[in-house]
Amino acid sequence: MRADIAWEHEVARLRDLRKTQGLTQMGLAELLECSQAGLHEWETGKRQPRITTWLRWREALGLQAPWDTSNTDQQQCWRKSMST
Repeated sequence: MRADIAWEHEVARLRDLRKTQGLTQMGLAELLECSQAGLHEWETGKRQPRITTWLRWREALGLQAPWDTSNTDQQQCWRKSMST
């Protein structure tokens, strides 16, 4: 799967999960300690958050990291796959 398609799928999943949980963009932005405008840009695909912010985004919605966060090799592999 191409990285841009994988990212679009992830963003759609996170946006849908936010809505299912009844969170507004403002409410989630407050949990993430970011601006609502920044979250909007992530959800619309205009920008990608830093990997640490993306992990907090997932955690705020009750999801775990897609790898063992203590394994830096897995982190590097994920970063490369999402940026190519």
